[in-house]
Amino acid sequence: MAIEVTLEGRFEEENDFEGYMNFIQETAIKNQLKMEIYEDCAVIDVCPEGYIEISCENLYVSISAQTNVAGAGFHAFVCDFFAQIQKRSPIVLNANDPTGYYDQRNFNHLKYGIFHRWLADIVKYVKEEEDTVSELCISWPLDYYQPKHKQGYIVTPLGYINKQDFCHTDINELAERFFIWNQLGRTADYYRNAALNLLWKECYFEFSNMNEETKKQADTILDLLEIAYEKNPELPLPLTEYHLLCEIRKREKKLIDAQAMTNPIKIGYRYDNVEYHYGNWCITLEGFCEKNFDHINQLCYLMSPYRSEEEPWKWMIRMEAVNNLIDLNQQENDWKVIGKSMSWKQGDAFGIGVHISNEDHVLIEAYLAHHDEQLFVQAVVCDESDVEYLLKQIQSISYQNKEMPSLQA
Repeated sequence: MAIEVTLEGRFEEENDFEGYMNFIQETAIKNQLKMEIYEDCAVIDVCPEGYIEISCENLYVSISAQTNVAGAGFHAFVCDFFAQIQKRSPIVLNANDPTGYYDQRNFNHLKYGIFHRWLADIVKYVKEEEDTVSELCISWPLDYYQPKHKQGYIVTPLGYINKQDFCHTDINELAERFFIWNQLGRTADYYRNAALNLLWKECYFEFSNMNEETKKQADTILDLLEIAYEKNPELPLPLTEYHLLCEIRKREKKLIDAQAMTNPIKIGYRYDNVEYHYGNWCITLEGFCEKNFDHINQLCYLMSPYRSEEEPWKWMIRMEAVNNLIDLNQQENDWKVIGKSMSWKQGDAFGIGVHISNEDHVLIEAYLAHHDEQLFVQAVVCDESDVEYLLKQIQSISYQNKEMPSLQA
C-alpha cells in the first residue's frame, strides 16, 4: 500500500560510494536539507514523516522515499529533488515513480487521483473492519512507541481522528486533516500540520527542557507555527500549546492576534501512558519518559522525565535480552535469600522478580520468559513512592509476537 519514488544506478567501483554521498550532500545543502551519512547509507530529513534514504549494496545505489504518509506535496518535492540529482549525477540513474508524476508533473492527478484515492482505500478498509478492529493505528511505525488507544478514535500522525468522522467525512476534507503536506509547495497549512505532527507525536511539553532533543523539538514547533502565522494570519493555530512552549523555552510570543484552533482531545500522545517496545517485549510507562538505546550492547533505557538537565531522574529502567538462558527456578530461590521475591504470569509470559531496599535507593530486578526468549529488567528507584508503580508496570510487561492492528501504508 506504500507509495514510493526511487532512483537507482550502479557504481563502477566500491570506493565510489563515499564520493557520491558528498555529491548528494551538496545537493541537499543547496535545498537547505539536513543529511546524515552512515557507513553504507544516508538519510535526508525533509519534513515530519518525510525522509529520503540512500543505500548501497553490491555497487548498486538506491535513492528512495516513501511519500504516502506525508502527502502529495512531499512526493512532488522529492521528484524535483531527484530531478536535480539525476541531472548532475556522475552515474546513470533510472527513476521509478508509479504515480507518473516524475514524468508528467500533473499535480492535480497526483493529489486527487493518487493520494486522495489511497486515503479513500484506507477509509474503505476501516469501514469493512469496523466490527472486528477496535484499536487501529494508521501510518504509524511498528518500532516506535504506541499511543494509548481511545474508544471510537483512530491513531494517526496528526492526532486522534474520530472513527465516524474518518469514515464519513468528504475525502478531500479528510485529506487536509490527515496529510502533513497536501499542497504543492510549503503553504501555511503545511507549516501548521508539520507543527501539529510534532506536537502530537514528539513534543514533551512541560518537560521540553529535559535534554537537547526535547529542546530542539519544542523550538522547531514554535518556528513552524510562527511561519504558518506569517503566511496566513487567519489560519487557526494551537495557541494553548504555543504559549506553553514559549514559556518553557523562554521565547517571545509572536502570535499576538492569531486565531485559536479547537480540538476535542488534548493535543499530545505523550500525555498518556504509551507502550515502549524492545524486541517482542512491550512495557507501558508514562509518555514523557526519556528513552535511550545502546546499539552496541543492545540495551534499552527508560528514565523518568525531568524538567531541566540539572534535575536528577527519579527512576531508571534497563532492559536486556538474555542470550544464555538461565534457570528461573534457581534464580527465584537465590532471590528469596536476598530480598522480597515475587512471581507472576502475564499472558503467555512468566516472570520472577526481587525487590531490594538499599540506603538511598530501591533495586528491582526481574526475568521474564516466553518459551525460549528471556528478558532481564533492572530498575533503580530513588523515591520509595514510585516503587509500587514500577513493580506494577514491570509485572505487566507483555510479549507480542504478532503485529498490532496497524496500517503501515
